[in-house]
Amino acid sequence: MEKIVIKLSRQVKRHFHRTIKKIKDAGLKTRYLIILHTTEGYSRHTIAEMLLCSTSTVDRVRKRFAEEGVSGLIDRRGDNGPREPQILPLWDGHAAERIVRILVDKL
Repeated sequence: MEKIVIKLSRQVKRHFHRTIKKIKDAGLKTRYLIILHTTEGYSRHTIAEMLLCSTSTVDRVRKRFAEEGVSGLIDRRGDNGPREPQILPLWDGHAAERIVRILVDKL
């Protein structure tokens, strides 16, 4: 793995700290923290341990930040297209009635 060095000015670090306090999304907060800890000199293994994520997550976030900046920290799962419809089990009316009877009998 090639070493990615990220340097942020003091002003940008302060901005990151303020932003992290406002972020409600845990994944985005984790990605911001990965970048901050990287600038503080922590290893990928240490960061992964501190943030309870995998080293591959740390590597991916660092790489995307180095290539795209702050916009690389945004969650990209929406780019994968619409979600597949969930297939629900088919219940006939009789099965539902039997389940209800069983539950009522146990009361």
